[in-house]
Amino acid sequence: MVKSLSKSVSRSRRLYRAIDRHSIRLSSRLETPHHGHVAKLIGTAGHVDHGKTSLIRALTGIDADRLPEEKRRGLTIDIGFAFTDLPGVGRVSIVDVPGHERFIANMLVGALGIDVALLCVAADSGVMPQTREHLLILSLLPVKHLTVALTRSDLVDQDMLELCKSDVQEALNTTRFATAPIVAVSSVTSAGLDDLKTTLTGQLSRPDLLDERPWYLPIDRVFSVKGHGTVVTGSLMQGQVNVGDSAILQPGSKTVKVRQIQGHDETVTYATKGQRTALNLAPLRPDEVVRGMTVGKSGAVFSSAIIDCAMKWVSQPKRGSRVRVSIGADEVIGKVYFDPSSDNGNQSQFRLERVTSVVKGQPIIVRTYSPQTVVGGGEVVTPQGVKNKWVPGSDNIKEDNFETAILEVVSKHGQGVMTEEVCRLLGTAESALGDAFENLLVNGQVLGFAGLWILPGSFESCTEKIVLALGNLYTAHPEKSTFTKEAVIKSAGLKWTGKPLERIVQHMKNKGILLATPQGLSSIEHQIRMSDSQRSLLDRVKSTLDAESPNVPDSLAVSRALNVPVQAIDNIIQVGLNSGELVRIESGIVYSCLYFNQMVKEAMGHFQTRSFTASEFREFIGTSRKFAIPILEHLDAKRVTFRRNDKRVFVQTI
Repeated sequence: MVKSLSKSVSRSRRLYRAIDRHSIRLSSRLETPHHGHVAKLIGTAGHVDHGKTSLIRALTGIDADRLPEEKRRGLTIDIGFAFTDLPGVGRVSIVDVPGHERFIANMLVGALGIDVALLCVAADSGVMPQTREHLLILSLLPVKHLTVALTRSDLVDQDMLELCKSDVQEALNTTRFATAPIVAVSSVTSAGLDDLKTTLTGQLSRPDLLDERPWYLPIDRVFSVKGHGTVVTGSLMQGQVNVGDSAILQPGSKTVKVRQIQGHDETVTYATKGQRTALNLAPLRPDEVVRGMTVGKSGAVFSSAIIDCAMKWVSQPKRGSRVRVSIGADEVIGKVYFDPSSDNGNQSQFRLERVTSVVKGQPIIVRTYSPQTVVGGGEVVTPQGVKNKWVPGSDNIKEDNFETAILEVVSKHGQGVMTEEVCRLLGTAESALGDAFENLLVNGQVLGFAGLWILPGSFESCTEKIVLALGNLYTAHPEKSTFTKEAVIKSAGLKWTGKPLERIVQHMKNKGILLATPQGLSSIEHQIRMSDSQRSLLDRVKSTLDAESPNVPDSLAVSRALNVPVQAIDNIIQVGLNSGELVRIESGIVYSCLYFNQMVKEAMGHFQTRSFTASEFREFIGTSRKFAIPILEHLDAKRVTFRRNDKRVFVQTI
């Protein structure tokens, strides 16, 4: 037991060291993310070389530049991570993003999902191009708060500092962050750091209720740890992930399990929205996952190359133009199209050049293909869109609005819509909609047939089409009484198939709308109309069958006896079957209904309630096994007889 514990501790230490080597400094002390509240994520933004990384180092003591090239060049290239403790808030994750225009894609990976943006503006330089671009991006994202840090304030006098503040305020006034606080700081002298922490604490101190939406984590880093396997990291965008959770990795729909969760050099049992998080996933090889993929609760994360989004355009691109879509930790190139019924292209569709992972409600940023300029931002409405089809989704559908959203979708499908399609259009897992479907069904607002949902009014219209189609088929084929389900449905212009069709037919049969047999559908009122020649030939066939019964001849023998072509005999036998005057026991064995029913009644009177063997039945009706066995199997199928081992008993009349 001691050896086992020692091995476990050793493995954990190896994982800590590996995570530390990759600079994955993730916050999750139990004093910070209490159950019932979500964790917080601060993200830096600003022009290159405006002191973002130095400020984080001054606030946390952590160097967020992790790459050798970053240290050599003194330039942040990729996103980095740190953490700090704020009074009354607890441990807060901080993501450091690059400011250089060449690394804007990496900046977007870090910016998506932050709660408070820390915009860094160097007091000795003022507002610069990337300052404005980052500020524009933040205004297009669902960032709650923004604080401006005037860095390098120790390098300017008071007049220059005030001038820089005015410059910043002018830039803020063009966005929704016009009232954002501006704090002068110095990473060298530590001046203003306490004021900055107080400001950030005020913006983060209001606790948010636990996000109960299904969790997902865009993956921005992947590596392998000896003895543990594959580890992925990212910012948890929503919900709560627990050790032992089953998850789905997209694209690819690979099922994995969360073996371990790390945050800021500690092993924890769960992580909540806003935390920088490392997940040890199994079974998963490092070569099966790359940056840009997403892991999350099954049913929350989709794989898609067409997404419908609600957009806010700064500069609307032309229809069909190539754009860069930043979503999660991925950037995908695609073409943009607009819903003609929406104003200003707010409902937009992106047809991507490759599949990516998508979550409903996920924020996105759109840039032109070249030059790479930010033109808009928004969120995903339908994760798996359909080309040239526009079904406006609901903004952040809440659970109490699921029923309304489902009804809206179902109402647009006159022949009904399958559960999977409803979930796709709403971007919601089937498990989340189960209660809403059930309530609608119980209240009679929808009808359900093996996963097909349809409004009662629409269903009534469809049944009228079926009845009309049967009438048209009878007009074209008066000699028939029954038509296959497929023929009737096609004639009615409907597309029902499979189990939904079977359930619908049974429902219509129970309601007395039509008759349904294994052979097909028929109208309750319809009677077959035969010509005089058909009537005469059928009577002659029945007489021939009755004369030879119970050892009835097949159609070839009947055709020879009557000197009529065998095809004509087969056709008239089918008419007799449709009209209910003949009964087919199996291929080649057909009786007139009158003879067959009389034969069975006599057998029932003879055996009554006692059991009998096939041989006894054969001897009673005076035939061979060739006829006796098919007759008994036919009666078994009709539940006229009940078989136990090698004996049978009559249980009901025919």
